[in-house]
Amino acid sequence: MVLSICVLLLLSLFLYLHFRFNFWSRKQQGLPILQYNQLSERSFEAETVTFTEFERQLQFLASNGYTSIKLQLLIDGGALPPKPVLITLDRAQSLEINKICDLLAKYSFCAVLFIPIGYIGEKLDWDDRPAIFMDIEQIKRIDQTRMEIAYNSYFYISYNNLTADETREDIESCVKFEEYNQIGLLPVLAFPDRKQSENKLNKKYLKRIFQELGIKLCLVKGGAINSLPFEDDYFLTRILIEGKDSLLDFKIKLQKGRCKIW
Repeated sequence: MVLSICVLLLLSLFLYLHFRFNFWSRKQQGLPILQYNQLSERSFEAETVTFTEFERQLQFLASNGYTSIKLQLLIDGGALPPKPVLITLDRAQSLEINKICDLLAKYSFCAVLFIPIGYIGEKLDWDDRPAIFMDIEQIKRIDQTRMEIAYNSYFYISYNNLTADETREDIESCVKFEEYNQIGLLPVLAFPDRKQSENKLNKKYLKRIFQELGIKLCLVKGGAINSLPFEDDYFLTRILIEGKDSLLDFKIKLQKGRCKIW
């Protein structure tokens, strides 16, 4: 009886550690691409990472020998450092960007900001909170040696909900915006979708759209480390970093892509 209880407890512990912390999965080799949806002084929602937590994570990366890389290096096909990491930000607002750049500079890191082009300079409610997006002049003042900029679609509408023609129009609007304004947007797109696999358009057709419009790389949410060399430049996966993540969660995501199985 006692032995059975011990076995049951050990099995329960094994399952908890495996499903909660992805404990027995192997570390993945390659390029982790970290995705921050929102950085702020205070946490408003599950995905909001505070500046305090963001700095702790940068400290962890620096002390463990990681080197942040630029998108331009990937576009050019350059050689990666031994422990590369790509830091990506979505929807950063005007009041946050200087603080983010200061933290990146403090640890000699760089990042890329994905911008929903149609909301540049807008003041609106975003996720039930007031949001002020940078205007063109503010974007031009970003130190792009520290923070590159690229497309987060035009109107941040999930491509799952768009037709093929509407998807092409959205991406084409991004490209035309850069051609007209010349603010330094790289030809790289971060999908507005939660998961690309849900997209009704097949990968082959999407890739044709990207290639015809001059898009060089595309990033999707996937929770995995990108193997090297890349299997597909147009479907690189990002790892979502959330405000509820502990430093242990962050470490596991960095090494395995996700810290929970479910």
